[in-house]
Amino acid sequence: MRKILFLCLVIFLKYSSAIDISGCGSTKTCVRSSDNCNPSDPTCLIFSFTQTSSGGFDMEISGGTGAGGQYVAVAFSPDGLMQNSDLYYCIGTELKSGVLQTRHSAPVTDPTLPPQITGVTARTSNGVANCSFTRAANVSKNINSTHTRAFDLATSNYYVLLATAAYTGGSPGYHSTNRYSSGPYNFTASPSGGDTPTPSPNNPTTADCNVTKGCFFSPSSCTPGSPSCMFASWQYDASLNTVTLNIIGGTTAGSQYAAIAFGTVDQMQDADLYYCTDSEMSTGVIRALRKQPADEARPPEIENIETGLTDGVVNCTFTRPASLTKEISGGVMVDFNLQTNTYYLLYAVGTTAGGVLQYHSSNRVLSGAKINFTSVSPAAGGSSNDNTALIKAHASLMIIAWLTCASIGVIIARHFKPLWHDSTIADNKVWFQLHRGLMIIVLLATVAAFVLIFVAVGGYSENVGAHPILGIIVTGLTILNPIMALFRPHPNTPRRPIFNWAHWFVGSTARILAIAAIFLGVDLSRLNLPEWDTFVLVGFVVFHVISEVVFEMISACYGHIDAYKKSKPEEYPMDGDDRKPDPPPKGASIKYLLLIIYLIGNLAFLITFIYYIAVN
Repeated sequence: MRKILFLCLVIFLKYSSAIDISGCGSTKTCVRSSDNCNPSDPTCLIFSFTQTSSGGFDMEISGGTGAGGQYVAVAFSPDGLMQNSDLYYCIGTELKSGVLQTRHSAPVTDPTLPPQITGVTARTSNGVANCSFTRAANVSKNINSTHTRAFDLATSNYYVLLATAAYTGGSPGYHSTNRYSSGPYNFTASPSGGDTPTPSPNNPTTADCNVTKGCFFSPSSCTPGSPSCMFASWQYDASLNTVTLNIIGGTTAGSQYAAIAFGTVDQMQDADLYYCTDSEMSTGVIRALRKQPADEARPPEIENIETGLTDGVVNCTFTRPASLTKEISGGVMVDFNLQTNTYYLLYAVGTTAGGVLQYHSSNRVLSGAKINFTSVSPAAGGSSNDNTALIKAHASLMIIAWLTCASIGVIIARHFKPLWHDSTIADNKVWFQLHRGLMIIVLLATVAAFVLIFVAVGGYSENVGAHPILGIIVTGLTILNPIMALFRPHPNTPRRPIFNWAHWFVGSTARILAIAAIFLGVDLSRLNLPEWDTFVLVGFVVFHVISEVVFEMISACYGHIDAYKKSKPEEYPMDGDDRKPDPPPKGASIKYLLLIIYLIGNLAFLITFIYYIAVN
């Protein structure tokens, strides 16, 4: 009689509650949606497992109202994501199996349970769904149309994911925020009990950054989904050799896009590009800076695409094979292999008009170093915004030095000696003091810009053409010229003409190379100037050449240069003398007027460049 009563009690306990928790921590491992939640409460999700003597696992899952109207689901995930996980859901009348191939969508349900699933019971007890089953250690699932994944709980650790929601029309509904994640678990370890998983938010968050996925933020530690935050994450799947990417970012006004690219160098040109709107994901290559991307037919290997808006911000997810070949400029085919190579991560957001991407302007960032996309480590160095100020300062100083100070200094030394030969400042000729003062500014600005750019890029910039090479040569010549001046021979000595020619040659070479370096520099993506910057620079060169020609014509017409050359050297020493002042030569007023016009024009070009450097 006692045995019969005991058997009845066991049967009563087994079927009167959603799940038997008496063995949690001793004979089986239990995972609950909240601490000490009551198994008779449909909102209490409980999953338990214990390893059998045959190497499989006895499992139970409880929660939801069941009776075919609500489900409770458990999934085993290698990366903490429900997508492409081994999924089982109980509706209180039946246990079903499947795979969630696309996030926020219904799972692809298996027509029948895998043969490795045995001993299934499904019931609704006291309004709570409960299913028990025995699962073999290793179960293989078709996670998409071309790939099969083996889920071996005996050899690998897995996260346990729980969720519940309505079951209507023969299909499980989206669980919204009613989902939880715990683990990863070693399923062969000794039982543990009462584990409480972490609620998994509806929107992508930073919870798994540096744990199961790598993440990139700009600004650092910003909140994904906020309008000012550019966020990207990546997750490498070694078994499939794929990378799942998530992009969250964009503007809040009008149509918008968010784009990422994998670059071999720190610029968008010839990089592997992906961009998303609220309804579409496209891929391509930008074959010329600040130009529209060359769209390509989306490779069929890119799968699991989801696009949409989260609080007005573009939210896009897709899976890309680790190796993908694309055609870059010049018709060259390049294999962008995220498994074997490291790449810069480039990120930009902007608006679209008529389905055409608009230029992102300054809404772009760059990883501070190349990234290993098979790793979950954070993007080294954060975004390039930290160095933008230094790069802008470098460009501004070089433009101030060579477009303005050097140009004015050369004109004064060449064309205003005859006009100011009697005027002195601190016992030195006015023209000489002005020339020397401007060239000192050129020296200081060039050296400062040289130091700033090396600090900003962390050394010598490779793969950006001849710009850095020319910059180094210009800096060297700029330092050499004043050193030469310290040892210049006295006027009216045999070596003075040699110094004059050497001084002219070094200075002129530095100016020419500096302007060439500026031409190359304004088109570099890190500076982000408008497309017409080169035309403005050409306009300056034309303006300066015309001004020089006019100055030469005036000097020749009034004999200023010839008169200066024919004068005795001691009449025009660099140091002061007691010579009787002469009246201004003819044509002086015209030169003064032309100098004023030149100064106004030069400053207009300077201000234009400095303004657009600052705002972009």
